[in-house]
Amino acid sequence: MLAAEYATPSKPMKVQVRCFFDVNEAWLVDVLQRGRDNAELAFEGSPVEAARVLIAALEGGMLVARSLGEPSRLQAIAQSLLANICIRPRHPAG
Repeated sequence: MLAAEYATPSKPMKVQVRCFFDVNEAWLVDVLQRGRDNAELAFEGSPVEAARVLIAALEGGMLVARSLGEPSRLQAIAQSLLANICIRPRHPAG
């Protein structure tokens, strides 16, 4: 929620908000890269681009869902995003 009001908080708070997004983006890039390397995930573009799209869509979805009082909107967005990275189940050898 602090990102939506980024102009308002103090400079130290802005640094922490930036750090939050940087850490989460780096984690998600790693997850996406490992998923692609293991043929468990498929998505367009680089892992960095995919991570940024996922984070932006979830953050925006959260703001809209919250402002409308409809948490189900965020859930639908999250499900659609996950479906679009094509999670592929592993098949046991044999």
